[in-house]
Amino acid sequence: MGYASSCNWLEGTMIDAAIIAAMISLDNVDFESRDEINSSFANAIASFAENFIIGDDYSEKPISIRDSLKFVCQPEGKGYRAKEVTDEVFEIAKELRFDS
Repeated sequence: MGYASSCNWLEGTMIDAAIIAAMISLDNVDFESRDEINSSFANAIASFAENFIIGDDYSEKPISIRDSLKFVCQPEGKGYRAKEVTDEVFEIAKELRFDS
Protein backbone atom coordinates (compact mmCIF):
# COMPACT_ATOMS: atom_id res chain seq x y z
CA MET A 1 0.00 0.00 0.00
CA GLY A 2 1.17 3.47 -0.76
CA TYR A 3 0.00 7.01 -1.35
CA ALA A 4 -0.14 8.81 -4.69
CA SER A 5 -0.14 12.21 -2.98
CA SER A 6 0.95 14.04 0.08
CA CYS A 7 -0.80 12.78 3.18
CA ASN A 8 -1.85 14.43 6.42
CA TRP A 9 0.24 12.92 9.20
CA LEU A 10 -2.51 11.84 11.62
CA GLU A 11 -4.86 10.38 9.02
CA GLY A 12 -2.02 8.61 7.22
CA THR A 13 -0.75 7.15 10.48
CA MET A 14 -4.21 5.84 11.34
CA ILE A 15 -4.55 4.17 7.93
CA ASP A 16 -1.03 2.75 8.10
CA ALA A 17 -1.66 1.34 11.59
CA ALA A 18 -4.94 -0.25 10.45
CA ILE A 19 -3.23 -1.91 7.50
CA ILE A 20 -0.28 -3.12 9.57
CA ALA A 21 -2.68 -4.58 12.16
CA ALA A 22 -4.63 -6.36 9.42
CA MET A 23 -1.51 -7.79 7.79
CA ILE A 24 0.06 -9.09 11.01
CA SER A 25 -3.17 -10.88 11.89
CA LEU A 26 -2.96 -13.05 8.76
CA ASP A 27 -1.63 -16.59 8.93
CA ASN A 28 1.32 -17.54 6.71
CA VAL A 29 -0.93 -19.54 4.38
CA ASP A 30 -3.11 -16.45 3.81
CA PHE A 31 -0.23 -14.77 1.98
CA GLU A 32 -0.61 -17.37 -0.79
CA SER A 33 -4.04 -16.00 -1.74
CA ARG A 34 -4.61 -12.71 -3.52
CA ASP A 35 -8.25 -12.80 -2.33
CA GLU A 36 -7.19 -13.15 1.33
CA ILE A 37 -4.70 -10.32 1.05
CA ASN A 38 -7.20 -8.05 -0.74
CA SER A 39 -9.87 -8.82 1.86
CA SER A 40 -7.45 -7.97 4.63
CA PHE A 41 -6.61 -4.64 2.98
CA ALA A 42 -10.34 -3.95 2.58
CA ASN A 43 -11.12 -4.76 6.20
CA ALA A 44 -8.39 -2.35 7.25
CA ILE A 45 -9.75 0.59 5.24
CA ALA A 46 -13.49 -0.08 5.50
CA SER A 47 -13.89 2.29 8.45
CA PHE A 48 -12.39 5.22 6.53
CA ALA A 49 -14.61 7.36 4.27
CA GLU A 50 -13.45 7.12 0.66
CA ASN A 51 -14.18 10.78 0.00
CA PHE A 52 -12.27 12.09 3.04
CA ILE A 53 -9.56 14.57 2.01
CA ILE A 54 -6.25 13.06 3.05
CA GLY A 55 -3.80 15.50 1.50
CA ASP A 56 -2.92 17.30 -1.72
CA ASP A 57 -2.10 16.04 -5.20
CA TYR A 58 0.87 17.22 -7.27
CA SER A 59 -1.07 20.35 -8.26
CA GLU A 60 -1.67 21.11 -4.57
CA LYS A 61 -5.40 20.36 -4.94
CA PRO A 62 -7.19 18.36 -2.22
CA ILE A 63 -7.23 14.61 -2.81
CA SER A 64 -9.46 11.94 -1.30
CA ILE A 65 -8.43 8.67 0.30
CA ARG A 66 -9.94 6.84 -2.70
CA ASP A 67 -7.74 8.74 -5.15
CA SER A 68 -4.60 8.67 -3.02
CA LEU A 69 -4.36 5.11 -1.70
CA LYS A 70 -2.87 2.52 -4.06
CA PHE A 71 -2.70 -1.20 -3.34
CA VAL A 72 -0.37 -3.72 -4.97
CA CYS A 73 -0.56 -7.43 -4.20
CA GLN A 74 1.84 -10.25 -4.97
CA PRO A 75 0.89 -13.50 -3.26
CA GLU A 76 3.62 -15.80 -2.06
CA GLY A 77 4.43 -18.71 -4.34
CA LYS A 78 5.74 -19.57 -7.72
CA GLY A 79 4.28 -17.80 -10.74
CA TYR A 80 2.57 -14.91 -8.95
CA ARG A 81 3.30 -11.42 -10.18
CA ALA A 82 2.63 -8.10 -8.51
CA LYS A 83 -0.73 -6.66 -9.53
CA GLU A 84 -2.31 -3.32 -8.76
CA VAL A 85 -5.54 -4.19 -6.89
CA THR A 86 -6.81 -0.79 -5.70
CA ASP A 87 -10.23 -1.05 -7.35
CA GLU A 88 -10.80 -4.56 -5.99
CA VAL A 89 -9.84 -3.52 -2.46
CA PHE A 90 -12.16 -0.50 -2.47
CA GLU A 91 -15.04 -2.60 -3.87
CA ILE A 92 -14.67 -5.13 -1.06
CA ALA A 93 -14.41 -2.33 1.52
CA LYS A 94 -17.58 -0.74 0.15
CA GLU A 95 -19.48 -4.01 0.63
CA LEU A 96 -18.33 -4.10 4.27
CA ARG A 97 -19.81 -0.70 5.12
CA PHE A 98 -23.31 -0.31 6.54
CA ASP A 99 -24.05 2.66 4.29
CA SER A 100 -23.31 0.92 0.97
